[in-house]
Amino acid sequence: MEKLLTTEQVADLLQLSKFTVYRMSVDQVIPAFKIGKVWRIREADLEKWIDAKVKTQTGRKRAPDMRCADATESLATDSANG
Repeated sequence: MEKLLTTEQVADLLQLSKFTVYRMSVDQVIPAFKIGKVWRIREADLEKWIDAKVKTQTGRKRAPDMRCADATESLATDSANG
């Protein structure tokens, strides 16, 4: 049988509060399920979830900051008109 973790154990592993892990469980952000009144997370599912998060975050290219470009254009337009 696979090892099941409590929200408290997951909170310790991820260095989050128990409440945050509880909310993530309720909102199905992490792969959790209820047994009676308590949430449980399969250790293997948590590891897969972490791996997927790491892959999406490291593979993502940073989008250009459009606010700076817009502000620069706006200043250039204002000084040209002004």
